[in-house]
Amino acid sequence: MLILGLIFLTACQKSPSASQIALSYYDLIIKQNTSDIISLGMPNDTAEAITSHIKENLHTQIAEKLCMNQRITIDDRKITHVEEAYLTSLQKLSRTASHQKAGENYLVTLSTTYIDYAAIDELATEAALKEIDISQFTDEVLYLSNLTDAYISHLITGYQNAEPSTLSNTETFTFTSQNGLWLPADYDSFIAGLCELVSTTNKDYNS
Repeated sequence: MLILGLIFLTACQKSPSASQIALSYYDLIIKQNTSDIISLGMPNDTAEAITSHIKENLHTQIAEKLCMNQRITIDDRKITHVEEAYLTSLQKLSRTASHQKAGENYLVTLSTTYIDYAAIDELATEAALKEIDISQFTDEVLYLSNLTDAYISHLITGYQNAEPSTLSNTETFTFTSQNGLWLPADYDSFIAGLCELVSTTNKDYNS
């Protein structure tokens, strides 16, 4: 969901390892934790701008989904509550990383627990459909509005009660030397990979 191209604008005095940088990116993108990436050389305002951009994109995507192509209007505070619950659930995840030299590059293998967000969404939908009886409504918009409110409530509860997987998803990324730092060779695929790792249940990732 959250694809950004990231760059370091400055480098720290002692170059960190490729796996250390990978974990710092993970914490920045997935957990919105800026402290490690800042300690490795990224300016504070850059790190804060990235996390703000992530939250803004997430807020917009949630709003677009809930409003059903603008068929109904959702209170912005409810959208914020969904966003906050989702971001809080990500704090429960754990991750590890290792690296090995591959010619002039490093291969960084990153493993993370994940949350089955698709299952949470499905359960919230089923619960809302059971709770809101369509036969009690003659106005479609009113029905959809009530159904969405119920869905939001169950979705937030699902996020709040979400438990990380017992298995981990694992993927290997190529890091190259850039201005004295080991950074992802392809930022877009790296960030997309991180986002997929924390939400997919694809068995091909599991270890």
